[in-house]
Amino acid sequence: MSWVWIVLGVLLLALVASVLFGFFYWRPRAQKRVTKATQALVGELHGHAPMMMAPAQCRSAELRDAESLQGLGVLALTEQAVLYSSGERVVILQRDGLQVHSKGTNLELVSTVPPGRLVLTLPDPAPWRDQLSV
Repeated sequence: MSWVWIVLGVLLLALVASVLFGFFYWRPRAQKRVTKATQALVGELHGHAPMMMAPAQCRSAELRDAESLQGLGVLALTEQAVLYSSGERVVILQRDGLQVHSKGTNLELVSTVPPGRLVLTLPDPAPWRDQLSV
C-alpha cells in the first residue's frame, strides 16, 4: 500500500511542477508575443480603433512568407480589412471577396486580395463569422 502513496505523491509533484512551469515560463512568453503582435497592429491601423480584436493562433497559411505567421498572434477587424499579426509580420486581407468558413474553433479565411488562405484558431469564432458574413 505504501507504493501506491509513493506513486500518487510523485504524480502530484509532477502535476504541481508542470502547472508552475506553465504559469511562470510559458504564460509570460505568450503575453509578450501577444503584446508585440498588438503593437504591430496598432502601427498598421495608424490610431484607428478596430471594430473587433482578439488573440488567435495561426494553424496554417498559404500566403507569401507564411512561416512567419505561424503561432500565437492577434486578429483585428476593420470596416475594410481583416488584419492578423504574429508580431513579426502583419497580413492585411481585404474584406471584399473574402470567404469565411468556420468549423469548431477554427476560422478559415480565403482571400482574393492578396490571394491566399489563412486558418486561425479563436476562443469563439462565431462573432467573427457573423461580422464577416455581413
